[in-house]
Amino acid sequence: MTEAELKAVSPGLHALCRALVRRTPVAAEDLFQETVRRALEGPYRPEGSLRAWLAVIARNTFLTL
Repeated sequence: MTEAELKAVSPGLHALCRALVRRTPVAAEDLFQETVRRALEGPYRPEGSLRAWLAVIARNTFLTL
């Protein structure tokens, strides 16, 4: 995952984090940052959808926090 790819999907990922958290903007930002951190540690496969992969990470992170 490149920086340009991450920038391209960031608005949608931010929106998903806000929808999942529905509390405060700070909590949504925390979820976004944790999602990106976990994504950078994970094995992204370029043949798959980056947006879908990040959405799964965000959802799983939300459910475990």
